[in-house]
Amino acid sequence: MNTNDHPLPPPRNASNGLFPRGRVWMGLCLALILVLGAGLRLTFLVGPAGSDDMRYMRAAELVAAGEVNTRLDHGYGRAAFILWLAVWVKLGAGAVALAYSDVVLSLAIMLTVYWLACKWADRATALLAMLWLACLPLDLLTSGLVTPDRLALLCSLLAAGCAYDALRAPPRQGRLKLLLACICTALAVSAKETSFVLPIIFGVWALWRVRPLKTAVARAVLIGAGSVAVFSLEHVFFYVWTGDWAYRYHAVSNFYGDPTTAVPLGLREFLYYIAHFLANPKVLGLCGWIMLVAVLRTFGKLREPHLILVWSLCFFLFMQYGSSSLSHYHPVPKQWRYMLPMVILLLIPIGRWTIDLYRSSVVGRAGTVLLTAGILICGIILANERAAERMYSEDSIRCLTIAQQMQQRGELHNIAVPNWVARGTALDLQAGIAGWETVDLSDGLQREEAKRMAARDAVLLVPNVMWHHKRNDLAYMAARDDLTRHADTTELILDWRSPLDRLFAHLRPLRHLARRTPIGQCYRIDETTLEAWRQ
Repeated sequence: MNTNDHPLPPPRNASNGLFPRGRVWMGLCLALILVLGAGLRLTFLVGPAGSDDMRYMRAAELVAAGEVNTRLDHGYGRAAFILWLAVWVKLGAGAVALAYSDVVLSLAIMLTVYWLACKWADRATALLAMLWLACLPLDLLTSGLVTPDRLALLCSLLAAGCAYDALRAPPRQGRLKLLLACICTALAVSAKETSFVLPIIFGVWALWRVRPLKTAVARAVLIGAGSVAVFSLEHVFFYVWTGDWAYRYHAVSNFYGDPTTAVPLGLREFLYYIAHFLANPKVLGLCGWIMLVAVLRTFGKLREPHLILVWSLCFFLFMQYGSSSLSHYHPVPKQWRYMLPMVILLLIPIGRWTIDLYRSSVVGRAGTVLLTAGILICGIILANERAAERMYSEDSIRCLTIAQQMQQRGELHNIAVPNWVARGTALDLQAGIAGWETVDLSDGLQREEAKRMAARDAVLLVPNVMWHHKRNDLAYMAARDDLTRHADTTELILDWRSPLDRLFAHLRPLRHLARRTPIGQCYRIDETTLEAWRQ
Protein backbone atom coordinates (compact mmCIF):
# COMPACT_ATOMS: atom_id res chain seq x y z
CA MET A 1 0.00 0.00 0.00
CA ASN A 2 2.88 2.38 0.58
CA THR A 3 6.56 2.74 0.00
CA ASN A 4 9.13 4.07 2.40
CA ASP A 5 12.81 3.73 1.70
CA HIS A 6 13.88 5.14 5.06
CA PRO A 7 14.55 2.96 8.11
CA LEU A 8 11.73 2.92 10.62
CA PRO A 9 12.21 4.37 14.10
CA PRO A 10 11.99 2.17 17.19
CA PRO A 11 8.60 0.73 18.20
CA ARG A 12 6.07 3.17 19.62
CA ASN A 13 6.50 1.99 23.19
CA ALA A 14 10.28 2.41 23.14
CA SER A 15 11.72 4.85 25.64
CA ASN A 16 15.17 5.34 24.04
CA GLY A 17 16.56 5.53 27.57
CA LEU A 18 15.26 9.05 28.03
CA PHE A 19 12.04 8.19 29.88
CA PRO A 20 11.31 5.31 32.30
CA ARG A 21 9.92 2.19 30.69
CA GLY A 22 6.35 1.07 31.20
CA ARG A 23 2.95 2.57 30.48
CA VAL A 24 2.49 3.85 34.02
CA TRP A 25 5.72 5.84 33.94
CA MET A 26 5.06 7.13 30.44
CA GLY A 27 1.56 8.13 31.52
CA LEU A 28 3.00 9.95 34.53
CA CYS A 29 5.44 11.85 32.28
CA LEU A 30 2.54 12.74 29.98
CA ALA A 31 0.50 14.06 32.92
CA LEU A 32 3.43 16.13 34.25
CA ILE A 33 3.98 17.77 30.85
CA LEU A 34 0.27 18.57 30.63
CA VAL A 35 0.38 20.13 34.10
CA LEU A 36 3.42 22.19 33.06
CA GLY A 37 1.66 23.32 29.89
CA ALA A 38 -1.52 24.23 31.77
CA GLY A 39 0.41 26.15 34.43
CA LEU A 40 2.36 28.18 31.87
CA ARG A 41 -0.76 28.97 29.88
CA LEU A 42 -2.65 30.11 32.95
CA THR A 43 0.34 32.26 33.91
CA PHE A 44 0.47 33.87 30.44
CA LEU A 45 -3.33 34.10 30.12
CA VAL A 46 -4.19 37.12 27.94
CA GLY A 47 -7.96 37.14 28.39
CA PRO A 48 -10.25 39.52 26.49
CA ALA A 49 -8.02 41.67 24.28
CA GLY A 50 -10.49 44.24 22.93
CA SER A 51 -9.85 43.14 19.34
CA ASP A 52 -11.66 40.68 17.04
CA ASP A 53 -12.38 38.53 20.09
CA MET A 54 -15.13 40.99 21.07
CA ARG A 55 -16.90 40.20 17.80
CA TYR A 56 -16.80 36.47 18.45
CA MET A 57 -18.07 36.94 22.00
CA ARG A 58 -20.98 39.10 20.92
CA ALA A 59 -21.89 36.60 18.19
CA ALA A 60 -21.76 33.73 20.69
CA GLU A 61 -23.94 35.63 23.13
CA LEU A 62 -26.52 36.19 20.38
CA VAL A 63 -26.53 32.49 19.44
CA ALA A 64 -26.74 31.38 23.08
CA ALA A 65 -29.67 33.74 23.65
CA GLY A 66 -31.45 32.51 20.50
CA GLU A 67 -31.42 35.98 18.94
CA VAL A 68 -31.32 36.59 15.19
CA ASN A 69 -28.25 38.33 13.79
CA THR A 70 -28.88 41.37 11.57
CA ARG A 71 -25.28 42.58 11.38
CA LEU A 72 -22.99 41.84 8.42
CA ASP A 73 -19.62 41.14 10.03
CA HIS A 74 -16.89 38.79 8.80
CA GLY A 75 -16.17 37.83 12.43
CA TYR A 76 -19.70 36.45 12.71
CA GLY A 77 -19.07 34.13 9.73
CA ARG A 78 -16.94 31.52 11.48
CA ALA A 79 -19.74 29.18 12.39
CA ALA A 80 -17.84 26.36 14.16
CA PHE A 81 -16.04 28.78 16.46
CA ILE A 82 -19.19 30.79 17.21
CA LEU A 83 -21.03 27.60 18.16
CA TRP A 84 -18.08 26.46 20.32
CA LEU A 85 -18.18 29.73 22.25
CA ALA A 86 -21.98 29.67 22.42
CA VAL A 87 -21.84 26.35 24.27
CA TRP A 88 -19.57 27.93 26.90
CA VAL A 89 -21.79 31.00 27.15
CA LYS A 90 -24.82 28.74 27.60
CA LEU A 91 -22.97 27.06 30.47
CA GLY A 92 -22.58 30.45 32.13
CA ALA A 93 -19.10 31.54 31.01
CA GLY A 94 -18.61 35.28 30.62
CA ALA A 95 -16.05 37.20 28.59
CA VAL A 96 -13.22 36.60 31.06
CA ALA A 97 -14.12 32.95 31.63
CA LEU A 98 -14.17 32.29 27.87
CA ALA A 99 -10.39 32.71 27.93
CA TYR A 100 -10.18 29.37 29.75
CA SER A 101 -11.87 27.64 26.81
CA ASP A 102 -8.80 28.59 24.80
CA VAL A 103 -6.57 26.93 27.40
CA VAL A 104 -8.66 23.77 27.06
CA LEU A 105 -8.07 23.84 23.29
CA SER A 106 -4.35 24.39 23.82
CA LEU A 107 -4.08 21.31 26.04
CA ALA A 108 -6.09 19.30 23.51
CA ILE A 109 -3.61 20.37 20.81
CA MET A 110 -0.74 19.12 22.98
CA LEU A 111 -2.41 15.72 23.28
CA THR A 112 -3.09 15.63 19.54
CA VAL A 113 0.57 16.38 18.77
CA TYR A 114 1.47 13.51 21.10
CA TRP A 115 -0.94 11.24 19.22
CA LEU A 116 0.52 12.19 15.83
CA ALA A 117 4.10 11.84 17.04
CA CYS A 118 3.31 8.33 18.29
CA LYS A 119 2.11 7.49 14.77
CA TRP A 120 5.14 8.91 13.01
CA ALA A 121 7.88 8.20 15.57
CA ASP A 122 7.76 6.70 19.09
CA ARG A 123 6.42 7.62 22.51
CA ALA A 124 9.65 9.22 23.74
CA THR A 125 9.70 11.52 20.69
CA ALA A 126 6.01 12.27 21.29
CA LEU A 127 6.63 13.26 24.91
CA LEU A 128 9.52 15.53 23.91
CA ALA A 129 7.45 17.15 21.16
CA MET A 130 4.78 17.83 23.81
CA LEU A 131 7.42 19.30 26.14
CA TRP A 132 8.71 21.68 23.46
CA LEU A 133 5.14 22.73 22.66
CA ALA A 134 4.34 23.24 26.35
CA CYS A 135 7.10 25.88 26.57
CA LEU A 136 6.85 27.32 23.04
CA PRO A 137 6.77 31.16 23.34
CA LEU A 138 4.49 31.46 20.30
CA ASP A 139 1.83 29.37 22.02
CA LEU A 140 2.26 30.98 25.44
CA LEU A 141 1.90 34.54 24.15
CA THR A 142 -1.56 33.87 22.72
CA SER A 143 -2.87 31.80 25.63
CA GLY A 144 -6.43 32.74 26.51
CA LEU A 145 -6.92 34.87 23.41
CA VAL A 146 -10.51 34.20 22.32
CA THR A 147 -9.89 33.70 18.60
CA PRO A 148 -10.64 30.77 16.26
CA ASP A 149 -6.98 29.89 15.59
CA ARG A 150 -6.68 27.08 18.12
CA LEU A 151 -10.01 25.43 17.34
CA ALA A 152 -9.09 25.44 13.64
CA LEU A 153 -5.63 24.05 14.43
CA LEU A 154 -7.00 21.30 16.67
CA CYS A 155 -9.47 20.17 13.99
CA SER A 156 -6.71 20.38 11.35
CA LEU A 157 -4.38 18.15 13.35
CA LEU A 158 -7.17 15.63 13.98
CA ALA A 159 -7.95 15.70 10.27
CA ALA A 160 -4.28 15.02 9.48
CA GLY A 161 -4.18 11.96 11.74
CA CYS A 162 -7.43 10.56 10.36
CA ALA A 163 -6.46 11.27 6.73
CA TYR A 164 -3.09 9.57 7.28
CA ASP A 165 -4.79 6.41 8.54
CA ALA A 166 -7.43 6.50 5.81
CA LEU A 167 -4.95 6.97 2.97
CA ARG A 168 -2.59 4.29 4.32
CA ALA A 169 -5.40 1.75 5.00
CA PRO A 170 -5.63 -1.44 2.89
CA PRO A 171 -8.36 -1.67 0.22
CA ARG A 172 -11.94 -1.62 1.51
CA GLN A 173 -10.76 -0.44 4.95
CA GLY A 174 -10.36 2.94 6.61
CA ARG A 175 -13.84 4.24 5.77
CA LEU A 176 -14.51 5.50 9.31
CA LYS A 177 -11.21 7.37 9.38
CA LEU A 178 -11.97 8.85 5.97
CA LEU A 179 -15.34 10.11 7.24
CA LEU A 180 -13.72 11.57 10.36
CA ALA A 181 -11.09 13.28 8.19
CA CYS A 182 -13.89 14.93 6.18
CA ILE A 183 -15.71 16.10 9.31
CA CYS A 184 -12.57 17.47 10.99
CA THR A 185 -11.47 19.24 7.81
CA ALA A 186 -14.89 20.85 7.42
CA LEU A 187 -14.90 22.01 11.05
CA ALA A 188 -11.41 23.45 10.67
CA VAL A 189 -12.43 25.46 7.58
CA SER A 190 -15.63 26.58 9.28
CA ALA A 191 -13.60 27.83 12.25
CA LYS A 192 -11.02 29.64 10.08
CA GLU A 193 -10.79 29.92 6.31
CA THR A 194 -7.04 29.31 6.08
CA SER A 195 -7.61 25.62 6.84
CA PHE A 196 -8.93 25.13 3.31
CA VAL A 197 -5.36 24.06 2.39
CA LEU A 198 -5.90 20.73 4.20
CA PRO A 199 -7.33 18.81 1.20
CA ILE A 200 -4.43 20.17 -0.87
CA ILE A 201 -1.95 18.93 1.75
CA PHE A 202 -3.50 15.48 1.84
CA GLY A 203 -3.68 15.29 -1.96
CA VAL A 204 -0.05 16.32 -2.53
CA TRP A 205 1.21 13.93 0.13
CA ALA A 206 -0.91 11.05 -1.21
CA LEU A 207 0.40 11.56 -4.76
CA TRP A 208 3.94 11.66 -3.42
CA ARG A 209 3.91 8.77 -0.96
CA VAL A 210 0.85 6.50 -1.21
CA ARG A 211 0.70 3.55 -3.58
CA PRO A 212 -1.12 2.28 -5.60
CA LEU A 213 -1.57 5.74 -7.09
CA LYS A 214 -5.14 5.09 -8.25
CA THR A 215 -6.30 4.37 -4.71
CA ALA A 216 -4.41 7.38 -3.37
CA VAL A 217 -6.08 9.74 -5.85
CA ALA A 218 -9.53 8.27 -5.24
CA ARG A 219 -9.30 8.61 -1.47
CA ALA A 220 -7.80 12.09 -1.61
CA VAL A 221 -10.65 13.22 -3.89
CA LEU A 222 -13.17 11.64 -1.50
CA ILE A 223 -11.67 13.57 1.43
CA GLY A 224 -11.90 16.83 -0.53
CA ALA A 225 -15.44 16.22 -1.76
CA GLY A 226 -16.64 14.93 1.61
CA SER A 227 -15.19 17.97 3.36
CA VAL A 228 -17.07 20.29 1.02
CA ALA A 229 -20.29 18.36 1.62
CA VAL A 230 -19.95 18.55 5.42
CA PHE A 231 -18.87 22.20 5.28
CA SER A 232 -22.00 23.09 3.30
CA LEU A 233 -24.09 22.29 6.39
CA GLU A 234 -23.03 25.60 7.91
CA HIS A 235 -25.23 27.34 5.30
CA VAL A 236 -28.25 25.92 7.12
CA PHE A 237 -26.99 27.43 10.39
CA PHE A 238 -26.51 30.83 8.78
CA TYR A 239 -29.97 30.73 7.19
CA VAL A 240 -31.56 30.02 10.56
CA TRP A 241 -29.47 32.63 12.36
CA THR A 242 -29.31 35.42 9.77
CA GLY A 243 -31.80 34.55 7.02
CA ASP A 244 -28.95 34.49 4.49
CA TRP A 245 -27.76 31.16 3.08
CA ALA A 246 -24.48 32.72 1.88
CA TYR A 247 -23.88 34.94 4.93
CA ARG A 248 -20.22 33.93 5.28
CA TYR A 249 -19.45 34.76 1.64
CA HIS A 250 -21.27 38.10 1.80
CA ALA A 251 -19.56 39.06 5.08
CA VAL A 252 -16.06 38.24 3.79
CA SER A 253 -16.75 39.99 0.46
CA ASN A 254 -17.97 43.05 2.32
CA PHE A 255 -14.72 43.16 4.30
CA TYR A 256 -12.21 42.29 1.55
CA GLY A 257 -14.24 42.88 -1.59
CA ASP A 258 -13.22 46.45 -2.46
CA PRO A 259 -10.23 46.31 -4.85
CA THR A 260 -9.12 49.76 -3.67
CA THR A 261 -8.32 48.27 -0.26
CA ALA A 262 -5.74 45.88 -1.72
CA VAL A 263 -2.48 45.98 0.22
CA PRO A 264 0.76 46.26 -1.81
CA LEU A 265 3.17 43.40 -1.20
CA GLY A 266 6.44 45.09 -0.25
CA LEU A 267 9.70 43.39 0.64
CA ARG A 268 8.87 43.44 4.35
CA GLU A 269 5.53 41.69 3.80
CA PHE A 270 7.12 39.34 1.23
CA LEU A 271 9.54 38.00 3.86
CA TYR A 272 7.36 38.54 6.95
CA TYR A 273 7.14 34.98 8.29
CA ILE A 274 10.67 34.04 7.23
CA ALA A 275 12.02 36.97 9.26
CA HIS A 276 9.91 36.09 12.31
CA PHE A 277 10.77 32.40 12.00
CA LEU A 278 14.52 33.00 12.03
CA ALA A 279 15.05 36.36 13.72
CA ASN A 280 12.37 36.97 16.35
CA PRO A 281 13.45 35.17 19.54
CA LYS A 282 10.60 36.77 21.52
CA VAL A 283 8.12 34.74 19.45
CA LEU A 284 9.88 31.42 18.85
CA GLY A 285 12.89 31.58 21.17
CA LEU A 286 15.64 29.62 19.42
CA CYS A 287 13.15 27.09 18.04
CA GLY A 288 13.19 28.53 14.51
CA TRP A 289 16.80 27.61 13.85
CA ILE A 290 16.49 24.38 15.83
CA MET A 291 13.52 23.31 13.68
CA LEU A 292 15.55 23.73 10.49
CA VAL A 293 18.44 21.69 11.90
CA ALA A 294 16.12 19.03 13.33
CA VAL A 295 14.30 18.52 10.02
CA LEU A 296 17.58 18.07 8.17
CA ARG A 297 19.04 15.73 10.79
CA THR A 298 15.99 13.51 11.36
CA PHE A 299 14.23 13.44 7.98
CA GLY A 300 15.04 9.75 7.45
CA LYS A 301 14.34 8.73 11.03
CA LEU A 302 10.58 9.41 11.13
CA ARG A 303 7.83 7.29 9.66
CA GLU A 304 6.24 10.15 7.73
CA PRO A 305 8.50 13.21 7.41
CA HIS A 306 7.02 13.97 3.99
CA LEU A 307 3.59 14.81 5.42
CA ILE A 308 5.20 17.09 8.01
CA LEU A 309 7.14 18.86 5.25
CA VAL A 310 4.13 19.27 2.93
CA TRP A 311 1.97 20.51 5.85
CA SER A 312 4.46 23.20 6.92
CA LEU A 313 5.20 24.39 3.39
CA CYS A 314 1.53 24.61 2.32
CA PHE A 315 0.52 26.61 5.38
CA PHE A 316 3.57 28.86 4.99
CA LEU A 317 3.00 29.53 1.27
CA PHE A 318 -0.65 30.39 1.71
CA MET A 319 -0.23 32.51 4.83
CA GLN A 320 2.75 34.33 3.29
CA TYR A 321 1.62 34.78 -0.31
CA GLY A 322 -2.08 33.82 -0.43
CA SER A 323 -5.06 36.11 -0.99
CA SER A 324 -8.04 36.81 1.27
CA SER A 325 -10.25 37.66 -1.71
CA LEU A 326 -11.22 35.65 -4.77
CA SER A 327 -12.01 38.73 -6.88
CA HIS A 328 -8.62 40.46 -6.54
CA TYR A 329 -5.30 39.95 -4.81
CA HIS A 330 -5.55 41.01 -1.18
CA PRO A 331 -2.69 39.50 0.87
CA VAL A 332 -3.73 37.40 3.83
CA PRO A 333 -3.35 39.56 6.98
CA LYS A 334 0.00 38.85 8.59
CA GLN A 335 0.55 38.54 12.32
CA TRP A 336 3.22 36.55 14.10
CA ARG A 337 0.56 34.62 16.04
CA TYR A 338 -0.59 33.04 12.74
CA MET A 339 2.68 31.07 12.57
CA LEU A 340 1.57 28.25 14.87
CA PRO A 341 0.05 26.01 12.13
CA MET A 342 3.27 26.36 10.12
CA VAL A 343 5.56 25.17 12.90
CA ILE A 344 3.41 22.88 15.03
CA LEU A 345 4.43 19.61 13.33
CA LEU A 346 8.09 20.64 13.19
CA LEU A 347 8.18 20.00 16.93
CA ILE A 348 8.15 16.27 16.16
CA PRO A 349 11.56 16.39 14.41
CA ILE A 350 12.84 18.49 17.34
CA GLY A 351 11.71 15.76 19.73
CA ARG A 352 13.47 13.11 17.66
CA TRP A 353 16.66 15.20 17.40
CA THR A 354 16.67 15.67 21.18
CA ILE A 355 16.82 11.89 21.53
CA ASP A 356 19.73 11.73 19.07
CA LEU A 357 21.63 14.32 21.11
CA TYR A 358 20.86 12.43 24.30
CA ARG A 359 22.35 9.24 22.83
CA SER A 360 25.34 10.91 21.19
CA SER A 361 28.82 10.79 22.66
CA VAL A 362 29.45 14.48 21.94
CA VAL A 363 26.58 16.10 23.86
CA GLY A 364 25.63 13.21 26.11
CA ARG A 365 22.84 12.84 28.60
CA ALA A 366 23.73 15.65 31.00
CA GLY A 367 24.53 18.02 28.14
CA THR A 368 21.21 17.33 26.41
CA VAL A 369 19.21 17.88 29.59
CA LEU A 370 21.02 21.13 30.38
CA LEU A 371 20.81 22.37 26.79
CA THR A 372 17.08 21.58 26.45
CA ALA A 373 16.23 23.10 29.84
CA GLY A 374 18.27 26.22 29.06
CA ILE A 375 16.57 26.77 25.69
CA LEU A 376 13.09 26.23 27.12
CA ILE A 377 13.65 28.51 30.13
CA CYS A 378 15.20 31.16 27.88
CA GLY A 379 12.13 30.97 25.63
CA ILE A 380 9.80 31.50 28.60
CA ILE A 381 11.80 34.54 29.74
CA LEU A 382 11.76 36.04 26.24
CA ALA A 383 8.01 35.37 25.96
CA ASN A 384 7.52 37.15 29.28
CA GLU A 385 9.31 40.23 27.94
CA ARG A 386 7.19 40.18 24.78
CA ALA A 387 4.00 39.83 26.82
CA ALA A 388 4.96 42.96 28.79
CA GLU A 389 4.75 44.90 25.49
CA ARG A 390 1.05 43.88 25.19
CA MET A 391 -0.60 42.53 22.07
CA TYR A 392 -3.86 44.37 21.34
CA SER A 393 -6.12 46.33 23.71
CA GLU A 394 -6.19 43.89 26.63
CA ASP A 395 -5.15 46.71 28.96
CA SER A 396 -8.46 48.43 28.22
CA ILE A 397 -10.44 45.45 29.53
CA ARG A 398 -8.11 45.01 32.51
CA CYS A 399 -8.40 48.71 33.31
CA LEU A 400 -12.19 48.44 33.52
CA THR A 401 -11.99 45.27 35.62
CA ILE A 402 -9.54 46.82 38.10
CA ALA A 403 -11.64 50.00 38.30
CA GLN A 404 -14.72 47.88 39.09
CA GLN A 405 -12.82 46.22 41.93
CA MET A 406 -11.67 49.62 43.24
CA GLN A 407 -15.26 50.86 43.10
CA GLN A 408 -16.43 47.86 45.11
CA ARG A 409 -13.75 48.61 47.73
CA GLY A 410 -14.91 52.23 47.92
CA GLU A 411 -11.72 53.67 46.42
CA LEU A 412 -13.63 55.06 43.42
CA HIS A 413 -17.23 56.23 43.33
CA ASN A 414 -18.80 57.81 40.25
CA ILE A 415 -16.92 56.73 37.14
CA ALA A 416 -17.20 57.94 33.55
CA VAL A 417 -15.55 56.28 30.55
CA PRO A 418 -15.06 57.36 26.91
CA ASN A 419 -17.54 55.92 24.39
CA TRP A 420 -14.64 54.29 22.55
CA VAL A 421 -13.83 52.21 25.63
CA ALA A 422 -17.42 51.24 26.44
CA ARG A 423 -18.11 50.06 22.88
CA GLY A 424 -15.00 47.86 22.84
CA THR A 425 -16.19 45.45 25.53
CA ALA A 426 -18.26 42.28 25.45
CA LEU A 427 -21.90 42.40 26.49
CA ASP A 428 -21.39 41.00 29.99
CA LEU A 429 -18.59 43.50 30.64
CA GLN A 430 -20.86 46.27 29.37
CA ALA A 431 -23.46 45.13 31.89
CA GLY A 432 -20.87 45.49 34.66
CA ILE A 433 -20.30 49.15 33.78
CA ALA A 434 -23.95 49.92 33.01
CA GLY A 435 -24.14 52.51 35.79
CA TRP A 436 -21.10 54.39 34.54
CA GLU A 437 -21.47 57.58 32.56
CA THR A 438 -20.11 57.68 29.00
CA VAL A 439 -18.32 60.65 27.49
CA ASP A 440 -17.91 61.41 23.80
CA LEU A 441 -14.35 62.55 23.02
CA SER A 442 -14.64 62.33 19.22
CA ASP A 443 -14.83 66.15 19.04
CA GLY A 444 -12.57 66.75 22.02
CA LEU A 445 -13.76 67.15 25.59
CA GLN A 446 -16.65 69.61 25.37
CA ARG A 447 -17.39 72.04 28.20
CA GLU A 448 -20.90 70.63 28.73
CA GLU A 449 -19.49 67.13 29.18
CA ALA A 450 -16.93 68.44 31.68
CA LYS A 451 -19.61 70.39 33.55
CA ARG A 452 -21.82 67.30 33.78
CA MET A 453 -18.97 65.20 35.23
CA ALA A 454 -18.11 67.94 37.73
CA ALA A 455 -21.73 68.11 38.89
CA ARG A 456 -21.76 64.38 39.58
CA ASP A 457 -18.27 64.44 41.11
CA ALA A 458 -17.31 61.76 38.59
CA VAL A 459 -13.81 60.78 37.52
CA LEU A 460 -13.04 60.11 33.86
CA LEU A 461 -11.35 56.70 33.52
CA VAL A 462 -9.10 56.53 30.45
CA PRO A 463 -6.98 53.44 29.60
CA ASN A 464 -3.57 54.41 28.25
CA VAL A 465 -4.13 52.19 25.24
CA MET A 466 -6.89 54.55 24.03
CA TRP A 467 -4.45 57.42 23.70
CA HIS A 468 -2.15 55.10 21.77
CA HIS A 469 -4.88 54.03 19.34
CA LYS A 470 -6.06 57.62 18.88
CA ARG A 471 -2.61 59.20 18.64
CA ASN A 472 -3.33 60.41 15.08
CA ASP A 473 -6.80 61.77 15.93
CA LEU A 474 -6.50 65.52 16.55
CA ALA A 475 -9.76 65.74 18.54
CA TYR A 476 -8.72 63.01 20.98
CA MET A 477 -5.24 64.52 21.33
CA ALA A 478 -6.83 67.91 22.06
CA ALA A 479 -8.95 66.26 24.77
CA ARG A 480 -5.82 64.69 26.22
CA ASP A 481 -4.06 68.05 26.31
CA ASP A 482 -7.04 69.68 28.05
CA LEU A 483 -7.18 66.93 30.67
CA THR A 484 -3.43 67.03 31.24
CA ARG A 485 -3.42 70.83 31.74
CA HIS A 486 -6.62 71.36 33.71
CA ALA A 487 -7.78 68.12 35.37
CA ASP A 488 -6.39 66.46 38.46
CA THR A 489 -5.05 62.93 38.04
CA THR A 490 -6.51 61.29 41.13
CA GLU A 491 -5.76 57.60 40.62
CA LEU A 492 -3.38 55.56 38.48
CA ILE A 493 -4.76 52.17 37.46
CA LEU A 494 -1.90 49.74 38.02
CA ASP A 495 -1.53 46.21 36.65
CA TRP A 496 1.25 43.65 36.84
CA ARG A 497 3.89 44.44 34.24
CA SER A 498 4.19 40.90 32.83
CA PRO A 499 2.86 37.35 33.37
CA LEU A 500 5.80 36.37 35.59
CA ASP A 501 5.26 39.48 37.71
CA ARG A 502 1.66 38.38 38.20
CA LEU A 503 2.92 34.93 39.23
CA PHE A 504 5.52 36.36 41.65
CA ALA A 505 2.82 38.48 43.31
CA HIS A 506 1.09 35.28 44.45
CA LEU A 507 4.27 33.66 45.76
CA ARG A 508 5.24 35.12 49.15
CA PRO A 509 9.03 34.54 48.83
CA LEU A 510 9.08 36.27 45.41
CA ARG A 511 6.48 38.96 46.04
CA HIS A 512 9.12 41.69 46.25
CA LEU A 513 10.15 40.94 42.65
CA ALA A 514 6.67 41.66 41.23
CA ARG A 515 6.55 44.91 39.25
CA ARG A 516 3.50 47.04 38.42
CA THR A 517 2.92 49.36 35.50
CA PRO A 518 0.23 52.05 34.95
CA ILE A 519 -2.36 51.03 32.37
CA GLY A 520 -4.86 53.85 32.90
CA GLN A 521 -5.64 56.96 34.91
CA CYS A 522 -8.58 58.80 36.42
CA TYR A 523 -9.11 62.51 35.76
CA ARG A 524 -11.21 64.57 38.17
CA ILE A 525 -12.93 67.75 36.98
CA ASP A 526 -14.21 70.19 39.61
CA GLU A 527 -15.21 73.84 39.78
CA THR A 528 -11.58 74.93 40.00
CA THR A 529 -10.85 72.99 36.83
CA LEU A 530 -13.84 74.58 35.05
CA GLU A 531 -12.68 78.04 36.07
CA ALA A 532 -9.23 77.33 34.66
CA TRP A 533 -10.90 76.07 31.50
CA ARG A 534 -12.77 79.39 31.08
CA GLN A 535 -9.52 81.26 31.24
